[in-house]
Amino acid sequence: MTTLKDVAELAGVSISTVSRVLSNTGKISDETKERVLNVANELMFKKGAVMNNLEGRTYSIGLILPDRGEFYHDDPATSFEVRSLRDSFEKNGHRSYLFFYPDDGTAGKKLQTWTSGTPLDAIVLSDPPSDGALLDAVAATGLPYLVVNGQVPGREHSIVDFRNEAAMADLTSRALALGHRRFLVLTGPEHRAVSCNRLQGVLKAVGSSGLGADSLRILPGEFSIESGYSRAKKALDSGPADFTCVLAFSDYIALGAIRALREAGYAVPGDISVTGFDDIEVAKYAEPPLTTVRRSAAGYASLVTEELIRSIRYAEGIDSVAFWFRTPFVSRESLAAPRR
Repeated sequence: MTTLKDVAELAGVSISTVSRVLSNTGKISDETKERVLNVANELMFKKGAVMNNLEGRTYSIGLILPDRGEFYHDDPATSFEVRSLRDSFEKNGHRSYLFFYPDDGTAGKKLQTWTSGTPLDAIVLSDPPSDGALLDAVAATGLPYLVVNGQVPGREHSIVDFRNEAAMADLTSRALALGHRRFLVLTGPEHRAVSCNRLQGVLKAVGSSGLGADSLRILPGEFSIESGYSRAKKALDSGPADFTCVLAFSDYIALGAIRALREAGYAVPGDISVTGFDDIEVAKYAEPPLTTVRRSAAGYASLVTEELIRSIRYAEGIDSVAFWFRTPFVSRESLAAPRR
């Protein structure tokens, strides 16, 4: 089967240029356009039906993200993931358009307006709300889609993700095995699926140990250093810490919490242990080096792209897909047994 790469190589242009010519978008010179179309026709591109591609395929993918500045711009794990996806789309001849969904209950309606004016072949929904309303709006577009970074609780849908729940359960179980019995849990936004997945992992591990809900103090917030700092500080405002371990739902949250603990005179992990999630680059250089969970994998962006393209090609025959990447535990110095 002839591909965009084949056409690009013979025409002496980039894959993205071929994509723009075939979708009839962007500023391309008449000379380049004619050369690409001639090569495509000679190669029987898509069985010779080049005009059908002009009319039916846009070679564009919509990437839907939360409308949170720190989530996309300042959180390194998420921004790296988004850049990797966009780069992978581009390498495979697909442009990407970003849509930042609001938290004010209008996301579905605004998505409908956006998709009606934006020609797309497929959608990637990242970090969906946990209530499923935006997921339903995405499904209602009729476009192939994949969800990444969070499984909507109680729903079956196409997804490529990391094992958030299992990873958090494993991390919590390790802290319990060391002797920790009271935890400060600094989650992400409580209405986000990925945060719900991770919290479910904590609850499972604690429940399996025989402890009750009173062993957890749960404070929701953003995936940011500032939010981790302010919440840890708040937890200490009422008096001496009544917890021996902080379970942070991102490394950035953990770094903020460590700062607040130190300012209050607590040693990490001598007095209070702290764990993160993501294993961003700075985690191993933190003081102390951060115990965490690795949420990265070679081939992640490529797999998302491949499954989207397959879903576009066989839209009528594929019901749903599900792929799960491992989330290995990373042992460093910020987690230790509590003082007796």
